Amino acid sequence: MSTLITNTFTGKTSAGSIVVTGEGGSTTTNLQQGLAKHWILMNGTSTIAVTDSFNNTSITDNGTGDYTVTIANNMNNATFSVTTGGAYDEDGSAQGRQGPASLEKTTTSFDLHCASNTTTADDWESPTAQTLGDLA
Repeated sequence: MSTLITNTFTGKTSAGSIVVTGEGGSTTTNLQQGLAKHWILMNGTSTIAVTDSFNNTSITDNGTGDYTVTIANNMNNATFSVTTGGAYDEDGSAQGRQGPASLEKTTTSFDLHCASNTTTADDWESPTAQTLGDLA
């Protein structure tokens, strides 16, 4: 068994592209394409706040269950993917519905919409979002 210790991986033919061979040996994955480019966990009730994040600048409370999430390093285009989730109440026992950010995305931000199980807009205790796509 060997251990590889390094601070940097650089692709041989393309500096930002490393290809990893899958478990069965017949498929490959581009490592850079598979990494989350942004994520956020936030407190969405009372005074909103970022609990923890990566590549995030700020959040804005636009009203009940409506938040704008601002990305620090711009995405290449507005067709990136956003996956959302989180807990609706303090103890995490009730899950609500969280809308996609598909119509309100720019290269620098997206809107996150949260609702109760009845589809009524509602502030969530801990909304989350993960962003996949290409950085500018």
